[in-house]
Amino acid sequence: MVVQGKTQRRGIARYSKELQRCHVPPQACHSRCSVIHPIGDHNHRSYFLQNQIPVIRMERSTDFFRFNDKERYGAVAISFHWLVALSVYGMFGLGLWMRSLGYYDSWYRLGPWWHKGIGVMLFLLLLLRLVWRFSNTQPDHLPNHKPYERLAAVGVHVLLYLLLFTVMISGYLISTADGRSLEVFDWFVVPATISGFDHQEDIAGKVHLYLAWSVVVLSGLHALAALKHHFIDHDQTLLRMFGASGSTADSRFKSKSTSK
Repeated sequence: MVVQGKTQRRGIARYSKELQRCHVPPQACHSRCSVIHPIGDHNHRSYFLQNQIPVIRMERSTDFFRFNDKERYGAVAISFHWLVALSVYGMFGLGLWMRSLGYYDSWYRLGPWWHKGIGVMLFLLLLLRLVWRFSNTQPDHLPNHKPYERLAAVGVHVLLYLLLFTVMISGYLISTADGRSLEVFDWFVVPATISGFDHQEDIAGKVHLYLAWSVVVLSGLHALAALKHHFIDHDQTLLRMFGASGSTADSRFKSKSTSK
């Protein structure tokens, strides 16, 4: 006979609450998954089944954490999102600050060195993000998203990609206007393929500045829309970018609809 101590009962209660994450019956779960038992002995599996104590399914594969599915974004997509966001805002702040530097300031040359290097790496990161996006399943829209919200979300994402690539290409044209290659952290160089046009640096500089502001404003509106979904609509739109699934939002939305 197995005697449950206080610690064991707390463990069982905690794991019971987590059962809602597993929609597979315990019998099927045992045959497919690793199992965590609060009483610690793997041989006590029959005890859990006989006493109808729920167990937790632990995924053997790490695909769940790497890839998207129909309800959530995977860890790679989430990492791409936040890394690009932090890089863009960091680059924007650095670019504005560099405009105020004097010739004898120590960062007068060091600032552009970092700005150009990070810009090229960000360009490559965006390319990887696009490849990952088109090679993975995209989570479905939440049921409470209105048609115009879905259309706006797609339009904003497409426009942000276009703006970001244009900003980085214009930055490249600024750096290579005099025909010199672009050095990236002393790792490699990007050759100057387009140079020598009249006022190339000035024109590309204006495009670079105005479109950078456009990216910041548009991404700010994007963030406000996510906050609106979180605090007003009370759905999982924002939390999805932190790894949450849409299932909670689905159930909450359906419950509200049925209550009306």
